[in-house]
Amino acid sequence: MRTLSVGKANVSVINVGDFMWDLTEKMHIPESAWRPHYAACFERPQLFPTQAIHIALPGASILVDPCYHDLAPGFLSLMPDYQQPPRLMAQLAEKGVQPEDITHVVITHAHFDHYAEVTREQEGHVLPCFPHAHCFLGRADWESGDRYSWRDPWTLYRARPLGGANALLLGRSLSS
Repeated sequence: MRTLSVGKANVSVINVGDFMWDLTEKMHIPESAWRPHYAACFERPQLFPTQAIHIALPGASILVDPCYHDLAPGFLSLMPDYQQPPRLMAQLAEKGVQPEDITHVVITHAHFDHYAEVTREQEGHVLPCFPHAHCFLGRADWESGDRYSWRDPWTLYRARPLGGANALLLGRSLSS
């Protein structure tokens, strides 16, 4: 975890895991478009960290993209001796931040690796991980019909406890 002071804010970058991706498989861009300028990035798999951001301000504790990173065995076979970092909650606790301290959760977009730690299952119930936080998500992500939609049954099941004090507040995108 790396923490920077910016004015009155302390900004911590929390890595919860890494992916190795072959961009030629993931991005579906013709070689003629990437080779002239980005050959080094496309010719071999690239490391992509999964990160959350914690911003501590006087009177606010903001968590951006509360992610969870659980890898299937062999997923990072291209990274010998890979050691998974501690989970987000453990790293926040190490910083002295308790789940109850978080006042705002911002989900930048509705990909699972950006919101997976917003709720948790306990004894057959789904509970908010940050019980006092208001959660923010762009309206376009909520209303999207794509495969990453928040409206799929599993995600709705997980997002249900965000009602009430943990209202899922839908915002306008910058392009709206």
